Amino acid sequence: MTQNTIIVIEDDQATQQAIRTTLGRDFQLDFVKANDLEIRLAQNAYVLAIIDQQQEGGMLLKRIRLKEPTLKILVLSAEQNLAEVILAIKMGGTYFLSKPLKAERLKETVQQILEGMTFELLEVSGDYPWFFTASSKVEELLKMAKNAALHPMDIILCGETGTGK
Repeated sequence: MTQNTIIVIEDDQATQQAIRTTLGRDFQLDFVKANDLEIRLAQNAYVLAIIDQQQEGGMLLKRIRLKEPTLKILVLSAEQNLAEVILAIKMGGTYFLSKPLKAERLKETVQQILEGMTFELLEVSGDYPWFFTASSKVEELLKMAKNAALHPMDIILCGETGTGK
């Protein structure tokens, strides 16, 4: 396989065709059934995995992470809710796209992932949940909040309603 090979685990024919049409000129695409995942990962080097989150109840992410901890993973899902996105990122996904795929968005996302843009998980001390962000400004705020938590002081968070303060 070439250095620009993407492994694709997707059982929907329409989505496979969209991926083939959009990315086939720039990348070698290796469409794999979920059963053959570990064998292919052992045999070949990939720059990216594109997977369907609904296959195997999300276990594909765990299986990939066990074999290839640093492989970037684009998670596809017909579900379009925040809980699905958060779950995909927490389980090791690099990025998330909703189906049906839009060609320009898919191509742009793959380029961004391969150029190094990822959601970075930052663990905040204590019993706080994980946060994910692709924004350096939000990352900076999270680091400031983590530092502030180390000191006994009151903090007031201001902002518009619904912004997630």
